[in-house]
Amino acid sequence: MNSRVLTIVFTDIKGFTERTANSPRDFSLKIREKHDQLLKPIIKKYEGTLIKTIGDAFLLTFESPTNAVLCALMIQASLYEHNANVPKEEKIEIRIAINTGEVNIVDGDILGEPVNIASRVEGITEGGEIWFTESTYLSMNKSEVPNAFIGEFRLKGIPEVMKVYRVVMDHDSEVFKKILSTQQQLFSHTASSSKSLFFNFASAIGIVLVAIILGLGIFWGHGKWVLENFRSNAKKHLENKQYSEALMETEKILEAATIDEQVTEMLNNSIKGAVEDLLKNNETSKARDFLKQIAERHPNLFFPKLEASITIKEAYNLLEKGDSKEAIKLLDEVQKKFETDSFAMIEIWHFYNKSGIHWSKELKAVQTVALASPALLLNDPVLYKSLDYFLRKVAPWEGFEKLRTFISENLFDKYKSMLENSLKSDNSEDQTLRWNARLILTSKGYHVDDLKFYLSEFLLKRSDFDSPGFQESFEFFSRKMQEGPKPEFLKELPAQIATFPILDVELLATDSKKFILIQKLFEPSLKKFLMASLLNKEEHVRRINAYSILAQKPIPIYLETAFHLTNLTAWLENWVPNDIFPYLARSAEFFAKMSGPLSASPQAIEKDVASILGDLKNQEVLSKKITQTLNKMEIAISKLLKQLKDESETNYIRFFEKLQTTVKKAISVQKKP
Repeated sequence: MNSRVLTIVFTDIKGFTERTANSPRDFSLKIREKHDQLLKPIIKKYEGTLIKTIGDAFLLTFESPTNAVLCALMIQASLYEHNANVPKEEKIEIRIAINTGEVNIVDGDILGEPVNIASRVEGITEGGEIWFTESTYLSMNKSEVPNAFIGEFRLKGIPEVMKVYRVVMDHDSEVFKKILSTQQQLFSHTASSSKSLFFNFASAIGIVLVAIILGLGIFWGHGKWVLENFRSNAKKHLENKQYSEALMETEKILEAATIDEQVTEMLNNSIKGAVEDLLKNNETSKARDFLKQIAERHPNLFFPKLEASITIKEAYNLLEKGDSKEAIKLLDEVQKKFETDSFAMIEIWHFYNKSGIHWSKELKAVQTVALASPALLLNDPVLYKSLDYFLRKVAPWEGFEKLRTFISENLFDKYKSMLENSLKSDNSEDQTLRWNARLILTSKGYHVDDLKFYLSEFLLKRSDFDSPGFQESFEFFSRKMQEGPKPEFLKELPAQIATFPILDVELLATDSKKFILIQKLFEPSLKKFLMASLLNKEEHVRRINAYSILAQKPIPIYLETAFHLTNLTAWLENWVPNDIFPYLARSAEFFAKMSGPLSASPQAIEKDVASILGDLKNQEVLSKKITQTLNKMEIAISKLLKQLKDESETNYIRFFEKLQTTVKKAISVQKKP
């Protein structure tokens, strides 16, 4: 078995299967023929080997990592030009993934983990893009290809976290145009006649000889010492945070010698430090101009994080002026430009976290980085502030499913205790946290008691009973009601429920789903609460709903009488909403229809009813209060009618005139012996 270190390239037509599934066979062949016609000459020019085709995909190998990346760049450039001149259905968009490593060569095929890694990277590569691994990045000549770090990925079947990079292809950039022009000239040179080749070869030899002579002159003179002096000076300047001076010394090295990894690092640190110094002094315009000059001097270097930092500083300045709208607009532009650069996205995320002006955009930035480079997040202290807000404030139906998955897969142990405790909490502030806890815990195989969870949600005091959370809880109990309900389920309900917020929000029609559900499932557990609600003068809606539920069965006469008395007293003592007025009339009618004062020998009063009635359980006290209340109502209605007539409130006048008549009748009933 033969093994060699090669650079592996996978190409694949984006959406080819979907596009051709319902198309004639000749269309599919036409696309593939054009694909081969465009790609194969370029592969040959860069000394690539076509190992095999897999449907619409190519598996290639190259001896040189740089040739592999340049070949990929020229393939995408060729397709870019092709797509600009053909109808939409004939456009060809491919993704290219590259990896370098030792492979086994067996019968013309290649095997090994490097091939698997290249295949996995191809699976996450965007259409029209070239993505490559760190092994290729470290092996290639980085000065020949514009590139940027994307982030760290966990690839299926690959235990290690993989660093992934991309070729930066900005067709409007002068730098990119220059690179394309250089490569295209190489194409034309290789197509020249043998005479031209001989001439070029001879010229090249002459140039090389001159370079060698000059190089020897520098070396044998004092050149080597000078280069080391430049390098030493640059290091000292960096240690002293003298970034401009360090940059000058580093650029001197670049003018006289081949770039190496140490020089690249010094150059990057010098530029980064200089920009950060300018930003500390709020000199954003100077920082942007400086970065532009660097791009002109070093066209193959890219600093998305620094560019993002400058824009974010400008956004902070806008925010200080009160212009949050423009600040967000600036960041949207940065996010669109650098959405595949994790470091730039982290800068955006930190801005939103610190400013607090847009939680949704903050979480979108966190989610983007979490998917691309989870390892970058886990050591960032700002992460836990964002995630704490997320878990407590953003419910599952509001999106960010992938961010919950990230927490479940990477931070479950950290949040486990908080999630479990939230399920035991009846605090309304923990409502959203409970929903997130339920989702994450169940995804990890933990059992969550549905009855306790949904009952807690059902009994939560809230302003919005149309929320997806309440609706899901309502559907759960509706299913239980449709099932019977089963006795064993009813036994699991609490013996007494001390509150039921939905009864405070709206008057429930007796044929509504909510009313029927409460009456059939919860009435036994709510009985004491409902009876007490009949005498609550402040909670008008709760009082009426409680009566409607209890009235489905006979109500003890003393309790019903006390309810109607409370209804009238509430109108006299408190503001009562208009939708309660019909019930006010019914209470007056109740007293008007009585055959006389309450019997001195009333039916036996149940113990729990007696405790609720208080002194109203006494027949004399109750009768006296009824008479007093009706008399006060007659006086109050007379005054109100005069006011309403002065204000020409016709609708109300009719209602209260009728109510006045009913009250007078009730007074006469109470006067009977």
